[in-house]
Amino acid sequence: LIKELKKLHKRGEQAYGDLYDSIGNIQTVKSFTQEELEKQKVITNFTVKSGNQYKTFIKCWRKLDAWQKTIFSFGFVLVFGSAIYFLNQQIITTGQLVMFVGYVSLVYTPFGQLAFSYRVFKFSIADLQRYQTLLRVKPEPYQAKRKIFKNIQGAVEFDNVSFKYEKGKKVLLEINFKVKSGEIVAIVGESGVGKTTIVDLISGYYKPTQGKITVDGHDLQNVTIESLRKNIALVPQEVTLFNDTIRNNIGYGKLDATDEEIVEAAKIAHAHQFILKFPKKYNQIVGERGIKLSTGQKQRVAIARAVLRNPKILILDEATSSLDSVTEKLVQDALDKLMKNRTTFIIAHRLSTIQKADKIIVFKKGKIIETGDHQELINKGGVYKELCKLQSTILK
Repeated sequence: LIKELKKLHKRGEQAYGDLYDSIGNIQTVKSFTQEELEKQKVITNFTVKSGNQYKTFIKCWRKLDAWQKTIFSFGFVLVFGSAIYFLNQQIITTGQLVMFVGYVSLVYTPFGQLAFSYRVFKFSIADLQRYQTLLRVKPEPYQAKRKIFKNIQGAVEFDNVSFKYEKGKKVLLEINFKVKSGEIVAIVGESGVGKTTIVDLISGYYKPTQGKITVDGHDLQNVTIESLRKNIALVPQEVTLFNDTIRNNIGYGKLDATDEEIVEAAKIAHAHQFILKFPKKYNQIVGERGIKLSTGQKQRVAIARAVLRNPKILILDEATSSLDSVTEKLVQDALDKLMKNRTTFIIAHRLSTIQKADKIIVFKKGKIIETGDHQELINKGGVYKELCKLQSTILK
C-alpha cells in the first residue's frame, strides 16, 4: 500500500507540475494555437495516469480495510475476553487490564493515521473535480462557419478601429493605418497608450468595439482564430519556456518538425552554438520557465521557435531591450533574418532599434498622432523627435 501511495504522490506531482507549466506559458500556448495539446496533457496526467494509479491505490486500500476490520474485531474479543477472564480469576489486576487497553490503542493509532490519509486523497479527488469544471469553461471560439486563412500575404489594415475593455474607457480611438505585405512597422508611445492592444487585436485576442481589422482584405471577424494565429508568431520581451528539452521548446512552433528543421532554425537564431555546449545538447532540460538559460539564450530559443513557425506576420515586443551589447548583436542579427519578407510589428521601447523600420506609428492617449519613417518624423520635429531626444539624454 505504501508503495502504491508513493506512486500516486509522484504522479500527482508530475501532473500539477505540467499544469503549472502550461498556465505559466499561456501566452505561448495561445499564440501558437496549442490549447488542444495542453488540454490533452492535463486529461492524460490527471484522468488517465493519476486516475489509474488512484484506482490501484483504492483496490489495495479495500483489501487492507477488510483485513483491518477482521483483525480489530478479533483483537477486541481476544484482549477484553481474556482480560475479563483473568480478572475474575484474580490472575491480573485492574491496572494490568488498563495496560492491555493501552496496548490496543497503540495498535490502533497507525491504522487511524492511514485512514486519515485516505480522507486526504478523497479531498484531493474533489479538488480535481473542481479543476475539471474549469476545463469546461467555454474556450475562444474557433468557429467552423468562418473562413480559413490560406496563402496569407500579411497586408494589414485598421479601418476606423476603436476599442475598450469591459467596464472601462476607450483605449484606442478611431485608428486608421495600412501596412503592406513585408513591411516593418514600429509602434511607438508612452506606457498605456495602447501599443500592446494593437497587436492583441491583430492576433484576435480581442474584437474591436468599432470599425474593422483586415488581413489581405479579409475581415478578422469572418476568419477562424486558429487559422489566423497559425500565420502569426510572437517573440516577447520576457520569454518563458516550458520545463522541457530545448528541442521540444523550439519544436513547439511546429509539432511535426524534423530534427533537421529544428537544428536549422536554431542556427538561424544563433542558438545552435550555445546549445551544443550543454551536456545533453538539444535534449537539455531548460528548467521551470527556462531558468537554466540566460535571458539572451531564451530569446534565441524563442526566435528559433518563430523561425520554425514560418509566419507571415511577426510580432516583436522589443526583444533586445534587456540584453548586454554582445548578446544584443546576436539577437538583433537573428531578428533581422527572421523579419525578412515578413510583415513585422515591433512594440518599440528603445527608439534606437527601430530607425530602419519602413513605418513608425506614434500613439498618444489612444490616438495616432504621427506616421512616417524615422527621418520623416525627425524632420517633422514633433512628438517622435522629442521622444528620441529624451532617450538620448537618459542614455548619456
